[in-house]
Amino acid sequence: MSFSSKAMQGRNGFLYLAGKDSNDLLNFLQDEKQIGSTALKVHEYNRQATEALTVPFAGIIVPEAHCVYPENLPSEVRVSENRPVRRAAEIIDPRYIYTLGILNDLKQNGIPAYTGRDSHWTYDAALASYLAIRDKIGKTNAYTSTYSPEDDVEVGDLQYADVNDVIVAEKAARREKRKHFDLTFASQLLNHGNTITVYNANGSGRCLAFGSSFSEKLIPAYASDFEELIFCYGTTVDPILVALLQPDCVLSEIPERFVHYPAISVKGASLMSLLIGLRANFDKVSPSLSEPGKYPDSATVGAQLFSNAFRYIENPARNTFVSQVDQVDNDAAAKLALLTEMPATVTGAPFMRLIFSGQFGSPDMLYSAAELVDRRELTAAYLPFLPESEAGLLTRIRILIRAGLTSRAKKEIDQLIELFGSSKSTDAYLNHLKTI
Repeated sequence: MSFSSKAMQGRNGFLYLAGKDSNDLLNFLQDEKQIGSTALKVHEYNRQATEALTVPFAGIIVPEAHCVYPENLPSEVRVSENRPVRRAAEIIDPRYIYTLGILNDLKQNGIPAYTGRDSHWTYDAALASYLAIRDKIGKTNAYTSTYSPEDDVEVGDLQYADVNDVIVAEKAARREKRKHFDLTFASQLLNHGNTITVYNANGSGRCLAFGSSFSEKLIPAYASDFEELIFCYGTTVDPILVALLQPDCVLSEIPERFVHYPAISVKGASLMSLLIGLRANFDKVSPSLSEPGKYPDSATVGAQLFSNAFRYIENPARNTFVSQVDQVDNDAAAKLALLTEMPATVTGAPFMRLIFSGQFGSPDMLYSAAELVDRRELTAAYLPFLPESEAGLLTRIRILIRAGLTSRAKKEIDQLIELFGSSKSTDAYLNHLKTI
């Protein structure tokens, strides 16, 4: 049997995510690696961002298949109760619900929460999880679904040996499920930069939602409830979008595999990811825009904003888009105004999109960013784009040292240590500064 290189074969033909794209999941689930202090500090920071919201908020932490179907794991794999999601429970905003109990109930009633073919959950699992939190955002009326949560459009990414086959299957599944709704904007990007707005004449209110690829199966559940749904890929809340769109509620979804490597909330992260993604894929994707006047203006606020962002890539809507952002945050507007002038070697690198938007760092990502700095392609001119995440600060420090701004570099190191503690990287930079 052939299957994806990121899959691990369990018992009874069940496939689990492991290795590539798993964020070292198996080691963390088995408590062979523990969640670090840096990750806990990021969760604490993100909690401050969600607690600052003035509208109802709710979140979902998606349990991994390993936790829902432990009986099918290889005999040598044991899921620990001491895994990161349990250790971080007291720090993460309590309005997030870890839906393991809900998914176990489905399983006991013969409804699959995972099929054993895909690293993502089923539509039934996603819908049940949303129904468990909708009262937290003020939805107390009876829920009416405008789609069927069947799994006939499952991607089955763990089955494909070729990643290109996965991409084709993901796009086909997305098109099929979105037939149930009126899209007013869709960036057509996968993952980072994936942004859509949906109109539902039978729904009520405006919902702003953030999430990972797991949210592809939550989007239909959300869209059934709201007149306007705005979804942006990302596992943190973007305060700029909240201020711009003034939603009636905010939702967030985080997979369990991201709990030990969380992203940090960055102002404007969603808009930066969208702009960079559109620019980098301008000849490969064609965003979907609704016809002017087709939908009520009051229900297409998100579509108007993102349409201007798309047209900004071609420049006609640059001033309109930037001025929209400028009304709520001057610094974010200034960054977005400069973004499309950055060299393609910087914005075209996928890892830079991750760093700019506050995603968790990895040694490979930091090494690639360091190479750009050493080649003088990522310079001090781009310091405003690098957030106060661990990866962002480490990159800032390297830029400052290369530019000869040693006193500023020392201040950044002190800030990094204050926020995330010391590390081999901070020690190396401090020792280097002593030799200058």
